[in-house]
Amino acid sequence: MSTMRWLCKTCGVISTVEGMLSAPNPFIEDDMIYGCPKCRAIESFVGACDVQECPRKGTIGTPTPSGYMRTCAEHAP
Repeated sequence: MSTMRWLCKTCGVISTVEGMLSAPNPFIEDDMIYGCPKCRAIESFVGACDVQECPRKGTIGTPTPSGYMRTCAEHAP
């Protein structure tokens, strides 16, 4: 199960891939499309900050002793 968090650019909800709506892409064989579980926007996701309580977009990637982290500027290690 993925723990990577995704931020919906349309409504701001944070989800994992497992929590998103998904369906086969009708235009590309063997591809999936993903939708927001709240507003149902399609393919409207950007990576969210890895700090669990943070609702911001992750903009900085940093290797840490516990693994790679994607964080917003406020939570950069």
